[in-house]
Amino acid sequence: MNRPLQFAGIVSGSILLAAAALADTPALTAPHGHGVQVSGKVTMFRVQQKGIEVLVNGEKVEAEVMVQVDSQPDTVYVMPMHDPDPAKQAITETLRQAYVSDKPITIEHIIAPGKKVATINWVQFGNLAVK
Repeated sequence: MNRPLQFAGIVSGSILLAAAALADTPALTAPHGHGVQVSGKVTMFRVQQKGIEVLVNGEKVEAEVMVQVDSQPDTVYVMPMHDPDPAKQAITETLRQAYVSDKPITIEHIIAPGKKVATINWVQFGNLAVK
């Protein structure tokens, strides 16, 4: 068989196979494993007791820590504190310090497409410097 023709057949077959594999892939409607970062100043910081549900942007949320950031004012970043966890306590303290001192932070979060409530993975003071 002619090598260029054989190569073209392999490439075409690969493209068709990839298209067929993606054709039945459901739309992403739940949070995915890849975190997204947002940087800005905390404009709202709320800590509440366990078990209190609130309606945030039309979504029912049960989380003990809630914040909003000036660069994404329509999104609420939440963190449940159901179990004692030193890392979550440190995140809460970092968010509180950022709010009180009006310092910028970066929050990595997971959010489902089309939603306005995100789950916090981690926080840091300042903007994320990716190099």
